[in-house]
Amino acid sequence: MNALLVMCPGCLPDAAILRFVTLEEVRVHHRSGQWCPGVRTGDNIVAYDVEILPPWRVPGRPTTDRCFVIADEGIQIRRPVTFVDALEGGWYIDLVELEETGPKRLSCRPSTPGELTEDT
Repeated sequence: MNALLVMCPGCLPDAAILRFVTLEEVRVHHRSGQWCPGVRTGDNIVAYDVEILPPWRVPGRPTTDRCFVIADEGIQIRRPVTFVDALEGGWYIDLVELEETGPKRLSCRPSTPGELTEDT
């Protein structure tokens, strides 16, 4: 496990809010079939990097996207490097389910409309 020290931005050093966040290294199974390296916080937030498969790569752009999953809310967000023109710099939001499939192994799959409830 790794630890990350988070400091409140804009706080004065003597009044800073410090919080240690424990990061657990995990592997995330992406819907593209890839096992991706990532980390999970104690608050069940996951960040992982997924390789953009060759058919969807944009020349001159990075070949990985960073995905953030707020597992308890069933939300995944990312800022795709493949977005161009009017979409460039935009965020992509998915409704997902994160399932523990083994020690330090997670599966992230899209929620299907039939699984959503009125409370969702």
